[in-house]
Amino acid sequence: MSFPIRRTSSRSLFRSLTAAIAVVSLASGLVAQTTITELDPMVVSSNRIPTETQMVTSAVSVVPLEFTEEAQVETLAGALAQTPGISVVQTGAKGGPVSIFIRGGESDHTLFLVDGVRMNTGDASYTNFLGAADLAGVDRIEVLRGPQGTLYGSSALGGVIVVNTAYGTHGDPVSALSAYAGSFDSYGASVSTRGSVDDASYSFSLSTDSTDNDRPLNEFDQYSYSGRFETSLTDRLAVGLTLRGQNTSAGAPGSVGSTFIGEVDSVNHLATAYAEWTASDELSAKLIYGWVQREYTYTPVPPPVGNPWDTPFYSRNTRNVVDLQTVWTPDARFDLVAGVNIETEDITTITPTANNGFENDSQAAFALGTFRPTEHSSIVAGLRYDDFDLWGNDTTWKIGFSHYLPESGTKLRANYGTGFNTPRPVYVVGGPFYSPNPNLEPEESEGWDVGIDQSFAEDNGTLSLTYFDNRFENKFEYDSAIPGMENVGRASSSGVEAAVSYIFNRALSTLVSYTYSDSQNDVTGVPLRRRPEHIISAAANWRVTEDWLLGAGLSFAAQRYDGSATTPVKLPDYTVARAYTSYDFGNGLLVKLRVENAFDEEYEAVRGYPSLPVAVYGGVEWRF
Repeated sequence: MSFPIRRTSSRSLFRSLTAAIAVVSLASGLVAQTTITELDPMVVSSNRIPTETQMVTSAVSVVPLEFTEEAQVETLAGALAQTPGISVVQTGAKGGPVSIFIRGGESDHTLFLVDGVRMNTGDASYTNFLGAADLAGVDRIEVLRGPQGTLYGSSALGGVIVVNTAYGTHGDPVSALSAYAGSFDSYGASVSTRGSVDDASYSFSLSTDSTDNDRPLNEFDQYSYSGRFETSLTDRLAVGLTLRGQNTSAGAPGSVGSTFIGEVDSVNHLATAYAEWTASDELSAKLIYGWVQREYTYTPVPPPVGNPWDTPFYSRNTRNVVDLQTVWTPDARFDLVAGVNIETEDITTITPTANNGFENDSQAAFALGTFRPTEHSSIVAGLRYDDFDLWGNDTTWKIGFSHYLPESGTKLRANYGTGFNTPRPVYVVGGPFYSPNPNLEPEESEGWDVGIDQSFAEDNGTLSLTYFDNRFENKFEYDSAIPGMENVGRASSSGVEAAVSYIFNRALSTLVSYTYSDSQNDVTGVPLRRRPEHIISAAANWRVTEDWLLGAGLSFAAQRYDGSATTPVKLPDYTVARAYTSYDFGNGLLVKLRVENAFDEEYEAVRGYPSLPVAVYGGVEWRF
């Protein structure tokens, strides 16, 4: 079966590209002086140890949090949306679930790793957490694209997003208070502090957010917290604790015209305890114990407003994780990262017709070796074995290569990897709406990419260009005749990811990313839903004076489909613009103003769920 696809008109794409260029060229001829913080030259997610960016073989992006803070990007989803290679899709307005699609993978093919512990599994979705998450207490985000099962196990078919809770600082404490208010009766506040006492460092943040949004019965309220405590017991042994939690309540009005209306309460908690031991210059180890719990409650609105057939639902997922990683570096040309991962997962779901409990425990072992044949080249190879008590085992692997040319500032890289996604226990043993299928296999993916990273303008600019190709097999699909899940789906995705950052005259900093993705269901020939063919994100921060900042940004998406997986419906292209400004009055006092959806674009990221119209927000921040 073939599906006719209409390509984006050249005029529509040209207009959006022109707008992006206009944003990044804003005031490029004007000169002011400001302090620019250099990008961190290390990444962690690619090899699970700090690795120089010049030696990394994978396609990985470090989200520039200093830039996003100046741009008044308030949410974790908003920060991720500026990263090439991913589609960030929110169901409706603020507080609605947010899904991440990386390189053609499904939303549950993206793994969230928080403080070294996986946050999501097939039965514990990240979408409600991400729909409400702000950036309070976060000091690093990395996005690793492509299948990453070798280092991270299940759910990493499309990619991995790594989030770290802020570390403390040594020296004088640094604290901040902020508050904002704006359209749709929105308001929020946050407090954070970082510092140290003797050899112990600490960080803590607390935030709250509330809005009525634009539709009836769509109110949203949340509060969240985070913290880290770390100390050195000896010169070679450090221990620490992290805490992160979120409690949200969101109205769920359904799609336009629907009578299935309710309220969603979501609670997420994550705690880790860790120890880092440096046995010698050649050998080190890190042990993490993590506890993660997600609770989800849906309460329908009763008739006559709601639907009499709507039913309440409750689920709780609790996991205990032990992750041990060792690093052996016998010389400067080789290192070996190896470890084991043990997880227990308890799942409870309650509906009016069923009260089901499941267990889904697993054990894994992994190893990744890095060989540097020359000073500027790197070869990696890795293998992982996962065993699940419920359904069986899977083996994943990866290889990669990079070479850096210091004379030109050019890095060439290539990577090939595999990934998998375990079936939910209810798919295997059966439950409401699912007949048991003990022969169900995990979803699998394999993918490769080649890319080039180029610095220019005396290292004030960077350009990254990547071509990727992914294949997905054994995809889960529901068969109502059984009823239950089967492994019958196949999909493919290929495309280009591009990103440019540039600092003009130390006054204007810019970010632009573009993603082209051709994703389709290989069985039916139809395009995959919610994976736009073209995505552009652009922003520019211009410091008019030492104290006054102006900025603008836009996002563009084209050739989008939604609706049924077998007969998707094409959605209109959209371009959404925003503008912002801030002024520093001294003594740590900063006043902010921003306009979202500045041209009042009417669009739906998800069919039937209108996004917010133009909105204005003002705020104040005090650092001391």
